[in-house]
Amino acid sequence: MDPDKSLNDHQLNIKQDEVSLQSLPIDNDLNLDHSQNNSQNIDIFTINADTIDDSKDQNSTNELNMEVISDQKSTNQSEDFGSRSNLDQLIKYPLLDSFNPKPGFFQKLIHSRDSKTLKEYIFSPMRCIINDRDSSGCTALHIALLNAYPEMLEILLSCQSEDLRPNNGTENTYIAGDSLSNTVYQNNIIPIDLSIPYAGIPISHLVLCKAIFPERYEDCMNCLYLLLPFTLTHGTSQNVSWLDINATDQLGITALHLACSFGDSKIVSLLLEYGALANISDLNNDEPIHHAISSRDPDTLSVILSSGGADPLKETTSTANLIKCCIDKSAWRCLHTLLTDSEYQQHPISESEYDLLSFHAQKLGLGSEFERVFSIAVEIATNDESEQRRVGVGVNESLIADGPSMGLASTRIFTHGCCIDHISLPEPMDMPIRRSKLVNKIPENPTRMEVLVKPNVGILRSNEFSLLQWTESCKPAILSDILRVHDWAYVRLLQHKVEESRLIWDQRPFLTGSIDDDTQLTPGSWKAALHASGSVINAVDCVCRGENRNAFCAIRPPGHHLGTWGAAQTVGTNEGIPSGSQGFCLLNNVAIGAAYCRYTYSNLGISKIAIIDFDVHHGNGTEQIVRNASPGNRKIKTLFNPVPGINLDLEQDISYYKIWRDELDAENIFFSSVHAYDGTFYPGTGPDQCISKPNIINIGLSEKTTSKIFRNKIKRFLLPKLLQFRPNIIFISAGFDGHVIDIVGKGFTSCTEGDYTWLTQQLISIANLCCNGRIVSVLEGGYNTKALSLSPLAKSVAAHVRTLQWTSPNLMPNPQEWDDELLTEDNEDLENEDNDIADHRDSGVFDGYPNNDLIAFGNSNVISYNADNLNNSSNSNHYVVDTGGAASYSPSLKRYKSQEKSETDENPPSNNDSSSAVFSNSQMGSYEVHSNASNVIRPKRAAAIKAEESIQKKIQSELDSSKQINGNNLSENI
Repeated sequence: MDPDKSLNDHQLNIKQDEVSLQSLPIDNDLNLDHSQNNSQNIDIFTINADTIDDSKDQNSTNELNMEVISDQKSTNQSEDFGSRSNLDQLIKYPLLDSFNPKPGFFQKLIHSRDSKTLKEYIFSPMRCIINDRDSSGCTALHIALLNAYPEMLEILLSCQSEDLRPNNGTENTYIAGDSLSNTVYQNNIIPIDLSIPYAGIPISHLVLCKAIFPERYEDCMNCLYLLLPFTLTHGTSQNVSWLDINATDQLGITALHLACSFGDSKIVSLLLEYGALANISDLNNDEPIHHAISSRDPDTLSVILSSGGADPLKETTSTANLIKCCIDKSAWRCLHTLLTDSEYQQHPISESEYDLLSFHAQKLGLGSEFERVFSIAVEIATNDESEQRRVGVGVNESLIADGPSMGLASTRIFTHGCCIDHISLPEPMDMPIRRSKLVNKIPENPTRMEVLVKPNVGILRSNEFSLLQWTESCKPAILSDILRVHDWAYVRLLQHKVEESRLIWDQRPFLTGSIDDDTQLTPGSWKAALHASGSVINAVDCVCRGENRNAFCAIRPPGHHLGTWGAAQTVGTNEGIPSGSQGFCLLNNVAIGAAYCRYTYSNLGISKIAIIDFDVHHGNGTEQIVRNASPGNRKIKTLFNPVPGINLDLEQDISYYKIWRDELDAENIFFSSVHAYDGTFYPGTGPDQCISKPNIINIGLSEKTTSKIFRNKIKRFLLPKLLQFRPNIIFISAGFDGHVIDIVGKGFTSCTEGDYTWLTQQLISIANLCCNGRIVSVLEGGYNTKALSLSPLAKSVAAHVRTLQWTSPNLMPNPQEWDDELLTEDNEDLENEDNDIADHRDSGVFDGYPNNDLIAFGNSNVISYNADNLNNSSNSNHYVVDTGGAASYSPSLKRYKSQEKSETDENPPSNNDSSSAVFSNSQMGSYEVHSNASNVIRPKRAAAIKAEESIQKKIQSELDSSKQINGNNLSENI
C-alpha cells in the first residue's frame, strides 16, 4: 500500500469527524474553574496506531480502528484542557486532542516519511507521547536518526510556531528534561528528549548509523548538522540542552571512537569542534587514536594527532604502542603519518623497542612491509622541511599501501535473497506492531540478514568492505548432498511441516507454523534452507578451485543443532533418538558443505576436513553427524502386535552409517566446539571431551567466562590439536551469540569483537600453513540486531570478515606463543582453570598437548629474535636462556621453580632501559634472551616460506614420534 496516501486518507477522515465531535458536550465539561478538585466524565477517542487487526480481512488493514470509550480524567488532565485557549486547540484538532493514542503513532509517521502529517500534529496535545517508545523500543527520534531522515529530524527538533503557542517573552528553544513529569515547557509543550538511548546506544551514536554508506552519507551529515547544536557545551540559547556528545555505550565507546573507526576525518573534526573528548578510553583501553589507526585512514589519524588526542608519554599512546597498533592493522599509511608527525619525532623509539616491533611484524608475516615503511619515514625525517613535503607526498601515494605486500585476500561473500523468506516480516511502515512482535518473539528472524547484507543497511555493504567479492545467486543444494548427512525421514518431515505452515499463512499472513517450540516455519522456509546450504556448497567450489582464498556465507536459517535424524540429542537423552529443540535450525549447512567437499575434492588433495564451531551453544547436531561418519547402532522403539489385543513395546538395534566419501571418513574429519556449558545452558551437551576417529574436541566454558579464559582455553586445547591434524580446509561455524550483549547468549560468556578477531586470526594462521589459507565460514548464531549496522551482530561479523580479508598470507602459527602467553596471566585468576586442565591431562584427555617447562622472564631483560634458531632447531619449544634471574613454570606441577644459573650469568650486567618492557613477553614467540643489552642481535627477517618449511618439519617430527601414543590415548573420553 502507499503509506503516504493511506495516512492522508486517515487525516481526511479525522477532519470529516469534526462536526460530530463538536456536537458532543465538550464545552460544558471543559469550561471548569481550575480550583475545583473533581473529575469529569468526558467522551474521548482512542486510536490504534497499528493499522492491522488480526481478526479482519486484508481489505480492512488500511483503516484505523477507532472506538469511543469512557474514561475518568483526573484534575490535572482537566486543567490541561480546561482553559478557553486549550478548548480552541481542541476544536482545531478535534480528534487527536481528545485521543488516548497507542504508542507508535509518531514512529509510523517517521517510517513513512510523512512530513506533512508530522508537521500538523507535532505541537498538538498528541505530543505527550513524542518521547514514548514503540514496541521495538524506539522513539520517533531514534527512527529518524537510524534511517537518516533529515527532513523528519528537522521537524522533530523545530520550535513551536507562533500560531500554536502565544509569545510569552521566552525563546523558542528546547529545555533539558529527564522524564515526562519534569520536562513540561511553560505551556505544557514537552521537549524532545535527547538523553534516551536505544538498546544501550546513545543518541550521539545513532546519528552516525548511515555514515558508512556512500548513498546515505549526505543525509547522515545533514542530520549531524541539525543535532550537534544541541550538545551540552554548544547550546544555542541560555537554556541548558541535553545531548551528551561524550556518552558511551555498554563497551565504553563514544561517538568519537565510532567516527574514528569509520575513518571519516570530516565527522571527526566536527565532533571535536562540538566538544568531543579525544582522550577517553573504551573498555578495551583503546582511545580514539587507536580506532583511527584501525580504520587505516591517515587523514583521520592526522586530525586526532593535531587535536592533542594522543600523548606520546602516555603508556597506551606511546610511540611504540601506536606503531604496534599500525602493524596489527597493516595500516602502513597511518604508520608513515605517525612517524613523520612532528610531535612524535620528538619521542623516537629506542633500539630495543625497534627490535621488538620488528619481531612482532615478522610474527604476523609483515616484516618486510614494516621495514620498508620505517626506512622511508626515517629518510623523510632526515630531510629538510621543504624536501620532506616534496618527498612525503609522492612516497605516501606511490610506495605505501595498506595491507600485506601480496595484497588483500580474495574474500567472497555468499548469500541469497531467499534467506529472508524464512519467517518473513512486514515492512515497518505497514505493520509496525506486528513486525515488532515477531522480532521480539522469534530471535532468528530476517533482521539478521538486513544488518549484514541489505543495501544501505547491512554493514558488509559499507565503504570499508567495497573490495569484497559477492555471489548472491547461489544454486540450491540438491537432495543427494543433503542426504549425505541427513536421514530421508527427517527431510520428508520438514517438507511436510512447511506445507502445513503454508495453509496457516494463507489464512492469516505472518502467522507461523513450527516443527518444535523454538523452530518456526513459513512457506518460504524450505526454499530458504536449500539456498542456505547451496551457498555453502558454492563457497566450497570457489575456495577449492582457487578462485577465492576464503569465503563467508551470510545465510539463514542456521544449522549446527540439526543432527542426522532431526533435533540432536539433549542432555540425558539417547543420541540416536531425535529429541529436544532444533534451535532455529532446518538443515545443517556447514556439515552439508563439509561432506560435499570431502566427496568432491578428495581426489584433488582436499580430503582432511576440519570444522570449528565457536557459537555459544554446543554444535550438538554437527557433532552427531560427524560421529555418524563411523558405523554404529541406534535403538529404535517399535510397537509389536503378536496377537490381536496384545501390544508390546520393543527396542530394536538398527545399524547406521552416513558415509561422506569412503571408509576413511572418520580419520579425516576433525570437529571442535567451543561453547557455554554448565549442564543446563541449551542444549546441555558438550562437556570437555577429546576422542579420535572421528576427532572430536569439546571445550566447555563456564558462566561469566572472560576474554582471557576464552582465549587461554582455545590456545591450550584447540589450536595444538588442530595444527596436529593438519587440515586441507577449515570450515567455521561462526556463531556470534557469545557476545557479551547478545540477547540470546545473555552474557554467559563475555566475548567482544576483539575476541572474534583474535580467534579468526589464529585459524587463518593454521590455514596458511596447512592448506593455502582455505577457509569457508558459515553464519550460525548472533541475534542482537538492534541499531542496524551498530548492532553487536553487525560489528562482530564485520570484525570476522575484516580479519579474513586483511590477515597476511605469510602469518604462520606459533605453537610456542600459545604456551608463552599463558605465563603473563595472573596465576590467581587462572588457578581454577589450571586445576581443570590438570584433571584433563591426568585423565588422558587432550593427550599430546605440550608439557615442556615454560620460561618466565623479568622485565629487565632485552628480548630479541634470531631467525636461525627457528630454522635450525629440531625442538618446537626452543629457548636460549642467558639470564640468571629467570624462573620456569611447569604446567604439570602448577608451580614455579628456580632456574639454574649458567656459568656465563654469574654477574650479569643490569639493563635499566624501561622502554624495552613496552611489550610483554607474552607477545613474543621463540626468542633469545640476553642479559647484556649491548650484545642484542638485530632481528633477522625470516622468509615466510622458510619459516613454513621449518615448522612443517617440526610438526612432522612430533607426529612421527607420538603417533603410537596418540593412537592409543586419543580414544579416551571424559
